[in-house]
Amino acid sequence: MANVSTAILPSGMVARWRLICAASVLAITTSTLHAQSYSFAPVIASKGVSTDLEGISATGEVVGNYSDSSGNLYCFTLTKGKYAFLKAPGATQTNCWGINKAGDVVGNTVAGTAQYAFIHAKGKFTILQVPNSSGGAIAYGISDTGVVVGTYADSNNNQHGFIYSAGTYRSFDAPGAAATFGISINTSGLMTVGAYDAESNYSTYLFNNGAYTLLNFPQGQATFAHSINNAGLIALGWVDRNGQEHGGLFNTADGIYYVLDYPGSSYTEIRGINVHEAIVGDFALPSYDFSQGFTATGSVPKKP
Repeated sequence: MANVSTAILPSGMVARWRLICAASVLAITTSTLHAQSYSFAPVIASKGVSTDLEGISATGEVVGNYSDSSGNLYCFTLTKGKYAFLKAPGATQTNCWGINKAGDVVGNTVAGTAQYAFIHAKGKFTILQVPNSSGGAIAYGISDTGVVVGTYADSNNNQHGFIYSAGTYRSFDAPGAAATFGISINTSGLMTVGAYDAESNYSTYLFNNGAYTLLNFPQGQATFAHSINNAGLIALGWVDRNGQEHGGLFNTADGIYYVLDYPGSSYTEIRGINVHEAIVGDFALPSYDFSQGFTATGSVPKKP
């Protein structure tokens, strides 16, 4: 399943996850399913027990988290084989979830029971002052133009999505959602959104110009959308009818889903994709009791 953090999400989901206007929900029903070949390479941080890679920029810089034996998460970036470990001042835990082509990283810090969304840019941490976020906030994605998306909890512990751009915040809720998460956003404003309903059922959407399109991986019991690149390719995790999690991509241009599993893995989840279609995520082999990260290169077919 998707990562578990000490974040404000309901137990079992990360943000590893209502626009104040009318919105519609569409379901993708005619999509086709294809296997696709990528070249995978494992990545494990020089510290910790497990490693999860969360995002990859246009320049190939990777952001992720590793955990120690107590399950505490720590943030790092990986550039040309070199690790840099990030810790926000005064934080007991720093979690990183997204990165853009400038190398700006977004995530959340934990200090006691408080959580704050942040941007790390040019060596400096800046806390995002999300309005009405007394219950905490997490930033999950950042576009190449600096637009940030995430989630926050209000004083009643109701959880909403937020968009931050040029000093302005907007709150939104997916239709019928009890909790909403802005997960990623590209330069065209296409956004991936996660939501729980009142019965704790999780759904994932593509948001485009006021419309929410429900994403359902064919033959899947559950779908977890993560990063969306500037060409509209979405990185996914999905669970089959046997309860096994797989990696996948969805091409918004033609409605085709692609299966992408780390070879021999017992589970795979793809979390990040860049404009060159390089992907990152995490996997486990049947003999492992912890996850490792991976990078992979390849491409999906394009219509002639």
